[in-house]
Amino acid sequence: MTESEQWQRSYKNPCVPKKYERNMNEVFESWELILFKRIEEVDHVLHQMSREASASGVPKDYKIEFMKEKLIDIIDQVAERRN
Repeated sequence: MTESEQWQRSYKNPCVPKKYERNMNEVFESWELILFKRIEEVDHVLHQMSREASASGVPKDYKIEFMKEKLIDIIDQVAERRN
């Protein structure tokens, strides 16, 4: 199981007390602007990649799934390197 799958499973766990939500909101909000700007930068790169793929004749459905798989793989690799 990848780290992202583990995170999704733990986040959706109804047994986790609600008291953590306030703490997590405070932590998240303190980093949100930085995270937003970096995701905007990544979005720009992905948009450029998508345009190049479209110009090469790659079908939209294939392009989306391919990029999604590659992006998830990169996220997992980054998490592995951090550990």
